[in-house]
Amino acid sequence: MKTAELASKIIVQLKNAKDDGAVEALLDVSLKEMEASKISIRQLEEKLEEVSPLEVDSVQWMNLRYTRIYLRKQEELQEI
Repeated sequence: MKTAELASKIIVQLKNAKDDGAVEALLDVSLKEMEASKISIRQLEEKLEEVSPLEVDSVQWMNLRYTRIYLRKQEELQEI
């Protein structure tokens, strides 16, 4: 699967997550899939930055915001 397709698929799933725990669970699975596909966290972050708050409702925006926070923590853990 291409980078853009995988990132878009992940973002759609994240938008529909019920809570922060669901976002984390989805990201844990997605990060493994991204690693297998040789897609970096940064590439997913770039796709997330393209989403406008006007395109989503408040719950979806909070999920995507939490995703950014979670991804930054994962990047920090990888650097250690």
